[in-house]
Amino acid sequence: MTEVLENIFVEYYKLQGYFVVVREPVPGSSNRGIPDLDIIACRRLPRDRGHEVILVECKGWGSPESYSNFNTSKRSESVIEKIIERIKVWDTYVHSQNNKYGLKDTELKKFVIIIPGVISDTTRSKIKNEVILRLGRNERLKKYANIEIEIKSIHEMLLELIAEIAKDMYSRRKRYENPALELIRWLIRITRSRGWDVQKNFLDPLRKILLGKP
Repeated sequence: MTEVLENIFVEYYKLQGYFVVVREPVPGSSNRGIPDLDIIACRRLPRDRGHEVILVECKGWGSPESYSNFNTSKRSESVIEKIIERIKVWDTYVHSQNNKYGLKDTELKKFVIIIPGVISDTTRSKIKNEVILRLGRNERLKKYANIEIEIKSIHEMLLELIAEIAKDMYSRRKRYENPALELIRWLIRITRSRGWDVQKNFLDPLRKILLGKP
C-alpha cells in the first residue's frame, strides 16, 4: 500500500520540478532492520546556494477499507513519533557514505507526512508545535526545529496532484508513463469534453459508484 502511494505522489514533486529519490535505504539508522526514506525531493537553488530538500513520508496505516480519524490523541502521537523518527533517519543519512548526492543536513527545508485519514487544522497545529518542541529538546536534532512541517491527508494530496496534471497535460500533450497519472488525465479529458451530457453520463454515475449508492 505504502509503496503504491510513494509511486503516485513522487510524480507530484516531479511535476513541481524536483529531482526525486524513492525509498533510499539508510543502513545503521535503526536496530529494527534497514529503514528507508520514502521520497527525497530536491532541487538546486540559484547562484550556487546549495539545494532545497523536502522529505516526504507516505503512510498506509489501517485496513484497505478504512480512512481514519487522526484527531485522536493516539493517532496524533503516532504521527509525531513518525516525523521525529524519520528526521533522525535523515540525519543519519546525510552524515553517512550512503549520501551519494552530497546533500547537507541544513538543506532540509520541509518535512511532509501523508496520512490515510482526516485531520483538523487544530490537530495539525498541535502536532507541529509538539514536533518543534521535541526537536528543540534533542541535542542532535535541534538544528531541524525550524524546518516547515506539513501534514497532508491522502485526499488533499490527490486533489493537488489532479490540479497539477490539469495544468501540465496541455503543455505536455502526450501520455504519462505512470498509469495513475494517465488515469487522472483521462478523467480530466472526459470531464472537460463537449458535445454530450457529461454530468448525466459520467459524473453522476461516478458519484454513485464512489458513494456506494445503487
